[in-house]
Amino acid sequence: MSETVNSAATTPHPLVEALDAEVASEVGALLEQANSDAAEIVAQARRRSRRRFRAAAAQLRNERAAALAKAQAKAARARHQVFLAENARLVEAGLADIEARLSELWNDPKTGAAWCRNAIALACARLGDIERFTLEHPDPLPETLRAVILKAMSDAKCRSPSLRPDPTLRVGVRLRSEHACLDATPTGLMIDRAHSAGEYLAVLGRGEERHDG
Repeated sequence: MSETVNSAATTPHPLVEALDAEVASEVGALLEQANSDAAEIVAQARRRSRRRFRAAAAQLRNERAAALAKAQAKAARARHQVFLAENARLVEAGLADIEARLSELWNDPKTGAAWCRNAIALACARLGDIERFTLEHPDPLPETLRAVILKAMSDAKCRSPSLRPDPTLRVGVRLRSEHACLDATPTGLMIDRAHSAGEYLAVLGRGEERHDG
């Protein structure tokens, strides 16, 4: 009798089973929904994280590009300053060499004579015999060069100039009239130093800076 009662007591009631099944189903559905919601939350978090990462990466790229452009501009300015400084050094050395060479040419008798003839011919061609020139020259003036000057004035159909020594002159001559001056000294020949410098740099092939890339 006792065994029969115990067996009946442990047998699940159909209603209980149905309730358990319904609860299990609801729990399963809730767990499935929870898992789905959790997966969506994780996916959203990952998407937000990726967006933030992409935004941060883009900002970093932009910052690096700006820093690189700034560094390149600074380097270009530095290279340009070095280029200008080197050009200035070359110009000063080159113009000094040119002036020294002019002095050598003047001291050569043939070249010095041609120098005076060309200066006189140019002055007379410009003004003809309108005005009388005073020719300033280094002191002393060699007699041979004096004779060249006087003959050149005669050949150019100009009135004989008044010769006047200039203690400040070492090279060349200067022809003055009341209204004009032809300066055939190194100072006059190179009065436009900027132009002379440009010509000198052009000869050296350094007229403008070359950039790579």
